[in-house]
Amino acid sequence: MEESLPKYRWIADLLEQRIAAGELTAGVALPGEKRLARELGANHLTVRRALALLVDRGLVHTVPSRGTYVGRSPVTKPATPHGLVGVMFSDVELYFLRIVGELEALMVPRGLSPVVRLTRGSPTREREILADFQRLGVAGILAAPMARGEEAYRDVSVPLVFFDSRLAGLAVPSVVTDDFQGSRAAVAHLVSLGHERIAHIGGGREATSDERQRGYELAMNEAGLAMPEGFRLRRQYSREWGHLAAERVLAESPAPTALFCGSDVIAAGARRYLQESGRHCPEDVSVIGYSDSELSRDLQLTTVRQPMQRLAATAWRVLAALLEGRHTPQENR
Repeated sequence: MEESLPKYRWIADLLEQRIAAGELTAGVALPGEKRLARELGANHLTVRRALALLVDRGLVHTVPSRGTYVGRSPVTKPATPHGLVGVMFSDVELYFLRIVGELEALMVPRGLSPVVRLTRGSPTREREILADFQRLGVAGILAAPMARGEEAYRDVSVPLVFFDSRLAGLAVPSVVTDDFQGSRAAVAHLVSLGHERIAHIGGGREATSDERQRGYELAMNEAGLAMPEGFRLRRQYSREWGHLAAERVLAESPAPTALFCGSDVIAAGARRYLQESGRHCPEDVSVIGYSDSELSRDLQLTTVRQPMQRLAATAWRVLAALLEGRHTPQENR
């Protein structure tokens, strides 16, 4: 290195040479600042200055919260004059519908509109939706990711925020509630009422469902209560699943005296089965839901409350910050 050449210029020139030689190709993410700093014997601020120089040269571009990529920033045009934001949830759940309503009210004053898609528990559909969002030219994406779906999100080139769940392998900001402690408290409440045989009916492959089952299992272990395999059922967030799972679990011998359901929708299906089978709630079987939706109030259902307005406002605040090029914490509650 020439003594007169500032180190950040030397680093920028070195990376430019690697790009010119084809070692770093268009669309490929560069290593993070700290990793580059270690490899090149510099501090991360020097590396940051070098990357800024490469951006000025048009050789790389940055995606807020994601990283720095080789090549110019892709130019996308919004599908409408007001711009679009991709919103992806797992299914038609009242909880998610409420969140969409809150988000729309926050986006519209900024000239943005949500485009909502549902994965319905399909990893293939999750990948297809992400590709559709980017073809539409959305300004950003708010997604409830499926568990173990890291690869589907690695090529997303617009600001991205995870909602209601997160993927540990990706440095993507997330907005979550403490599902683990929420479910633990719900089951502890059932134990305090004297229940010893408590079953869990949960959702599918989402990390949220994992956390709710984990909280259930810890509370049961803390109470010294048995959890037969037939007492732990998971598939999807729907009334139909709640109805079917309640039928299955109440056929166990001995049957549970309480059901902890991973959502109010599941709990509604379970309550319907109880009614059809001549059982009464809570006299014969107690039921607890999750999310505190309007449905829980209609059914006078005991449920774990989630602050929907605050969650939607936080999700929008984090995404808006990324759209403006500002960094945000990795986890937001």
